[in-house]
Amino acid sequence: MRSVETVKRTIQVKIKQVYGNKTVYPVSDNGRLILLLTGTSTFTPTHISTLKTLGYTFQVQADTL
Repeated sequence: MRSVETVKRTIQVKIKQVYGNKTVYPVSDNGRLILLLTGTSTFTPTHISTLKTLGYTFQVQADTL
């Protein structure tokens, strides 16, 4: 069983192609809350790098039909 600390530091995301560019959208509530602070709707490479430095991990949600 995962600890509460690990669960809170995991951000679930979905990657979409928008006009040929990969964009990273939050799926989990904690990801959405973090983006509220940045004023954006997607994670940038800088956001991801900084959050990884702070101990966050990203879990990519698989596409479903």
